[in-house]
Amino acid sequence: MTARVDEGLSLCGLADVADDLIEWLSHGYRQRVGIAIAVAHEPKLVVLDEPISGLDPAQIVAMRGLIRGLKEKHTVLLSSHILSEISHTCDRILVLHQGRIVAQGNEASLAAGLSAPVEILARGKVGDAERADLARLEGVSGLEVEAAGEGLVR
Repeated sequence: MTARVDEGLSLCGLADVADDLIEWLSHGYRQRVGIAIAVAHEPKLVVLDEPISGLDPAQIVAMRGLIRGLKEKHTVLLSSHILSEISHTCDRILVLHQGRIVAQGNEASLAAGLSAPVEILARGKVGDAERADLARLEGVSGLEVEAAGEGLVR
C-alpha cells in the first residue's frame, strides 16, 4: 500500500506537501489530493467533475497535465461546462442533454455542427425593432417568431 501512496503523491505532485494537513493546503492542492485518493486503488474509470474550477492559471496548467497523465492507466470521464477546457485535456468530447448523448467528436467537429436550427422560448413580445435586432446577430441566417402561449414567444 505504501508504494501506491508514494505513486499517488508523485503522480499528483504532492510529495512536497505530503506531511501537511489538508486544511493547510490551497484549493489546487486539495483537488490533487482528491485525484490521488481516487486513483489509489487503480480503478479502470476515474470520474472528475469540474476539476479546474477555482484554480489559478498555473494550477490549471498543472491540472491539465495531471489529467492527461491519468489516461495511461485509467479511462477518464471529465465533466465540465467549458468546451475549450475539455478540448485541452480530452481526446473525445460527448455532449449530454437530459442524460442522452446529443453530439460527439472533437471541438472543431462540434463547432461545425452548430449550424443546426436553434429554438429559443422567451417571455415577452417581439415587435419589428426586436425582430430586426435578432436578425442582425452573428450566426443568425433566418428568423421565425411565433406566439408560444400566454406572454411567451418562440
